[in-house]
Amino acid sequence: MLETETFETREPKNKLLKKNIAYYYFHSITKPNQLKRIFYYPNPVNALTIYKNSKVYFKETHSLARPSQKNEYDFCYGGIQKYFRVAEMNTPFTRIGIAFKPLGINAFLELPLSDLISKNDDLHFDYFSSNMKPVLEQVNTSNDIEEKVNLLDAYFSRNQHPFLDECLTSAIQLIDESEPIVSVQDLVTQLGVSHKTLHRKFKKHLNCSIKTYIDIVQFRKALNHYLKNENPLSLTALANNFDYYDQAEFINKFKKITGINPKRLFKDITQYGNQELFWNSNH
Repeated sequence: MLETETFETREPKNKLLKKNIAYYYFHSITKPNQLKRIFYYPNPVNALTIYKNSKVYFKETHSLARPSQKNEYDFCYGGIQKYFRVAEMNTPFTRIGIAFKPLGINAFLELPLSDLISKNDDLHFDYFSSNMKPVLEQVNTSNDIEEKVNLLDAYFSRNQHPFLDECLTSAIQLIDESEPIVSVQDLVTQLGVSHKTLHRKFKKHLNCSIKTYIDIVQFRKALNHYLKNENPLSLTALANNFDYYDQAEFINKFKKITGINPKRLFKDITQYGNQELFWNSNH
């Protein structure tokens, strides 16, 4: 991290919110005229990121945040991405992240997620902007991290409602818990639903295909296992344990998703905060 950088993560205190929100993060750099660059990788936990006094520009897999006094807040939602993305931030900046569990954001929307997502590479997401700004002012004014969490908890508690698609919820649970990794055909068979119907549900509420989601979960399971263990497995053992055909497939899929060889990824990646949040500044 840069010398003037602060980064903290906190889980919601509200038990009901924990079903949909994995954690919040608070990230800032106060020293001006610096550049923070991070590479982040596909994850079923997906974040709404809110910048204060920065304007964010998007191009393909790249974003750039620049200080701007004319732009109070910029709301960006990455969703479930198929490949790595690069975020560059010119300092100073302050940003808040709400990391939703796979279907979590849907519990705070009155429309299907797919109706609110841009069809191009622009990740701006203004759904929450109109009624959330007063809360954000309080959060950014406070110097107490627990108060920040309480304010965000209160906002999301007021706006939470049940997500009622049991078929999709069951599919996500099966993918997350199955060992070996479940196939698309296994899902269709176990849930008693057509491939077309299940695919439509994934596109509607996750904005990705079933296969993409399965690949991301498989990737994250292997990545988290390696990074969280003091004596990590070899690449061959990782490939076997997480249902890749062989080491060659494991390496090829990791390179396709992350842009770099897994050995270099494991060496350079850094954990931020207390959650399973891994970013890379040395791509």
